[in-house]
Amino acid sequence: MINNKIIVILGPTSTGKTDLGFKIAEKLNTEIISADSIQVYKELNICSNKPSEYMLNCIRHYFINYVSVSEAYNSALFTRDANIILSKFLRECKIPIIVGGTGLYISALLNNFKFDACDFKYNYFSKLKLNSVKHDFLKIGLNYLDRQVLYQKINDRVDKMIQNGLVEEVKFVKNNYKISQPASSAIGFKEITEYLDHQVCLDEYIELIKKNTRNYAKRQITWFKREPNVKWFFLDSSESMEKLDELIEFLC
Repeated sequence: MINNKIIVILGPTSTGKTDLGFKIAEKLNTEIISADSIQVYKELNICSNKPSEYMLNCIRHYFINYVSVSEAYNSALFTRDANIILSKFLRECKIPIIVGGTGLYISALLNNFKFDACDFKYNYFSKLKLNSVKHDFLKIGLNYLDRQVLYQKINDRVDKMIQNGLVEEVKFVKNNYKISQPASSAIGFKEITEYLDHQVCLDEYIELIKKNTRNYAKRQITWFKREPNVKWFFLDSSESMEKLDELIEFLC
């Protein structure tokens, strides 16, 4: 089912997109295009909840640690740069895997991807008997059956980010870089920046990060509901990893 497709794994935050993309990439011996507007920034590691160092060492992830926080990266630049990488995948007859939760990045890329006509010499399309890559995306959406489970996953992730040193990371970046608007508006970064400026009750700002992340997840769900032809997989809290493994077996 997965052969001859451009795979897109999308959905709200904290649903296991990173793990699923990594496992499929391992199985298919391919690489990942990250569609995350905050993971592009080299200095925002904890704030953006990047894949583990192990994952990044095992599988190449394009557009993670891509620019500095001082640069204003956006969907237009991502579409331009990702088009080049996506065309490279196809020339090499590799199955591309796009993973991320930034709806604007994903929609912009999917709606504006154009495979260079000069690359027909690689015979990719003639082998697959396809007329257009644009209509051959396999979009996989991940979400939880119970919205409250998603919210709890988000809350737990924020607690882990604090434990892993989010405050210290934001303080270091704030004190050492001129920060672009996209980076400074990242959830987690902006709240901790306010905390550092006011130095009052960290717990209140932690709760604010959780609230803002939950609201962001709602917006992601609304956005991706408008994305056509998504095959949605709804996870149960007690069997999430097992469900992902079953999904990989089904797809591959």
